[in-house]
Amino acid sequence: KVVGMKDLKTKSGTRSALLVTSDGTALVSAGSQKQNAKYQTKSWYVKGVGPVRIEISLTAPGKPTQTLIVEQTD
Repeated sequence: KVVGMKDLKTKSGTRSALLVTSDGTALVSAGSQKQNAKYQTKSWYVKGVGPVRIEISLTAPGKPTQTLIVEQTD
C-alpha cells in the first residue's frame, strides 16, 4: 500500500520519503520447525536515492514480535 510522502529522520538527516507498507503471512523455518507467521513491512524511498529505511516485523504464534530495521547511514 502506498501511504504517501512523509518526512523521515535518519542518521543521515531528515528527508521527504515515499512510505510503502505491506502485510501478510509467511512460512517461517527455524531448523526443522516450520510455522506460519504474520509480517508487516514499512519502506521509505527517496527520489534519486532509493530505499533509505526498511522495517520488517514478524510475529509467530505464541512468540513476541521481532523487528528488523535496515537504514541508510550516510
